[in-house]
Amino acid sequence: KKGKKMFKPKKNFLDIELPKNDPRLKLILAKMKKESYRPDALIEILHTAQNAYGYLPLNVLAFIVEYTAPDLDVFIQTWALVPSTLNPVTFLTSMFLHGGIAHIGFNMWYLWIFGDNVEGRLGHVWFLLFYLAAGLAAIAAELPGMLGSDIPMLGASGAIAGVLGMYLAFFPHHRVDALIPDFFGFWRMATIPASLVLGFWFVLQIFSGVGSIGVEGGGVAWFAHIGGFVFGWIVGKIVHASQRRSKIMLGA
Repeated sequence: KKGKKMFKPKKNFLDIELPKNDPRLKLILAKMKKESYRPDALIEILHTAQNAYGYLPLNVLAFIVEYTAPDLDVFIQTWALVPSTLNPVTFLTSMFLHGGIAHIGFNMWYLWIFGDNVEGRLGHVWFLLFYLAAGLAAIAAELPGMLGSDIPMLGASGAIAGVLGMYLAFFPHHRVDALIPDFFGFWRMATIPASLVLGFWFVLQIFSGVGSIGVEGGGVAWFAHIGGFVFGWIVGKIVHASQRRSKIMLGA
C-alpha cells in the first residue's frame, strides 16, 4: 500500500507485492529454502491478497443493477433488510446494496486500501467468511434499535468496518497515505500511522452513534459500523495470537 516499503518478487514467479516488514516474508523464504527454491512452491505461497479487489466490481455491479431497476423503491424493499419483515435472504443481499454514489464510493475506497492486506493474512476462503460474518455482526449491532421499522438497511459499511477493525489488530504500526487538513484548513496528503486513521474513524462513529440515539428517520447506521469494527478487531486479535503461537511452534 502507499506509504509502505514493498518487497517485490521476480516477475517470472508472480507479480505480487508484499510489505517489506510483512511476517509472511520470513515464512516464504523459510519454506522456499525447505522446498529447494522450487518456483511452483513460491507461486503457491505468494498467491495471496488478490481476491479482495474482486469485491469492488461485485459491489459496483450490484449498484448498477439496483439503480437501473424499473422501480428502485420496490427493488430496495425486496432486497434490502427491512426490520419489520426480516426476510432471511436480505441479511446477505443487503450487504451488496448502497444508498448512492458517495455511499459506495467511500466503502470501496476503504476496501481498496485495507482489504488486500487482511485477506493476505486470512486467505481467500477465510476472508470471504469473515467478510460475511462481519456484515452479520454489524446488522446485529444496528438491528435492536430498528425492530419494527419499515426503513430498509443496506450497505457494505458494516462488513468493511470489520475489515478495518481486523486491519488495526493485524497491522497497528503500518502507515497509510491520508488526506488531512493543515493549520490553514487546506487538505493535503500525509503518511500517518494506520492506527491513528482508524482510531479517529472509530471515535467518530461512536460520537455520531450516540448523537443519533432518539433521532427518527433514515440515516447512517452508526452502530453497524461500530459493531462491525469491534467484531473485526476482536477476531483479528484472536487470529493474530493464534498465528503467533503457530509460528513459535514451527520455529521450535
